[in-house]
Amino acid sequence: MNKLVICAYTLMTCILLNIYCFSIFAETYTEDQYENDNNYTKASFFIVNSKQQMPQIHNFHNKGDVDWVLFYGFANKIYEISAIDLANRCDVVLELYDTDGKTMMLEKPVDTQATEQPEVLPYYFDKQGLYHIKIYHYDMNIFGDNTDYKIDIQIKDGDMPTDITGVITDAISGKRMPNVFVSTDKGREDYSSAGMSNGVFHEAFVGRYYIMDHEPGSTVLSASHQNYSVFSSVIDIREVETIRFDIQMIPDLLLDFSKNSRIDLEDALYALTKVTAESFKKKDTIFFNNSISLKDIILILQLVCDKQPKYRL
Repeated sequence: MNKLVICAYTLMTCILLNIYCFSIFAETYTEDQYENDNNYTKASFFIVNSKQQMPQIHNFHNKGDVDWVLFYGFANKIYEISAIDLANRCDVVLELYDTDGKTMMLEKPVDTQATEQPEVLPYYFDKQGLYHIKIYHYDMNIFGDNTDYKIDIQIKDGDMPTDITGVITDAISGKRMPNVFVSTDKGREDYSSAGMSNGVFHEAFVGRYYIMDHEPGSTVLSASHQNYSVFSSVIDIREVETIRFDIQMIPDLLLDFSKNSRIDLEDALYALTKVTAESFKKKDTIFFNNSISLKDIILILQLVCDKQPKYRL
């Protein structure tokens, strides 16, 4: 009798364990490409009025998932923020926040429709700046399959100015680059952002430049930064449209002694080896063949450690 009880207990335990494991795996879903956008500092950036900007596809991939979207709003304009193409288990709620990411600009969240129905949030902005949209499911316990939706933002009254915006990255590392000087041959200029706006850090804005109210037509866009080759390209600026143009900066590789197309510790080790070897011959630890110096080695180590170089290449 005891054996039967033990067997029954063991069987029940196995069944419950299998059910639990199945539920764990069943509730593991693929996150959308904009994760981790669960707070306003990590919001994805939406370029309004650009033909290159398609509606962003999001989902609620886990319990309590929240998505944030960041966009630049101009003064004296009505914008229409829409959640569209909702899947059959999706019921979104929209909230609009001011440039600080904390002050809600609506009396209450927008949730006028049922599951699978679009939500629309029109709003008139009396000042320009970076604004935030918070999106979450009406029932925070619902997530996973068929919770997809799209976010779109459109200007609804009058024409938008003609702007140029994009993200500047290091062509080798792919890292976003702040403080890059960007200009056009029409006298317009900007510096790529370090991510701060009105005292708020936005991860999606790091490395982004924004040249506003540019005249239409062909223009030469240039970018320059210390220790990088100057970037230059001719682009066509269309009237009343925001042009997205990302820039990759190619670093000057004068210190690439190991010839591996990047500056890293191999170059420092190579240079140290050469300088040390030459010092035994010439009793001189400063220069090697008038091309490698201790200053070069220090600069390499600073670059590898992501510190501000003290010397210009």
